Parts: sequence; C-alpha cells; structure tokens
Amino acid sequence: MKEMKGRSSLVDEFSPAFYGLCTVGGIISAGTTPLAITHDVFKVNMQAFHSGKGGVWSLYC
Repeated sequence: MKEMKGRSSLVDEFSPAFYGLCTVGGIISAGTTPLAITHDVFKVNMQAFHSGKGGVWSLYC
C-alpha cells in the first residue's frame, strides 16, 4: 500500500496485532451495549413482576 507522509500507525495493517486490536474493539463494542440494555430490562421486570417471594431468581423462571 502507498505510505502517507507524516502519518504513523500503531500497528501494521493485516498483522496479528491488527487483528488483536480489532478483536478487542469488537468485544468492547458488542459487549457494552447488551449489558446496558439488559440492565434496564432486568430493572423493569423486577419492578413489574415483583411478588415479594423468590427474590431476584423468580424473574428468570
């Protein structure tokens, strides 16, 4: 590929480090969104279906 003057990169494109960084970025981006959404869903279910017995585990059954 053509090298750009004045620009440096952290890793070479298509190297193992490049794929490692892509993997870490994918894990972070794909992991944080469901965590944030399911937290809200879990909280609403606790408020809506709270029967006073069984605790948190009753929401999963």
